[in-house]
Amino acid sequence: MGHRCAGEWVTIQVMEQSLEFLAKRIDYQVPDQDLSISMVRMPTLPKSRFVINQVRKI
Repeated sequence: MGHRCAGEWVTIQVMEQSLEFLAKRIDYQVPDQDLSISMVRMPTLPKSRFVINQVRKI
């Protein structure tokens, strides 16, 4: 409905596959980190970015 980006369906598929991989096909730990976000920086990212470790395929 309305305007759609030409690559929108591809982007949605990639995001769905990536999320499934992270949720169901690998195991990892998320250590304590600073996830605060600057409200003046563009594009904004968490201060520690996003760190995962002890990654293994299941």
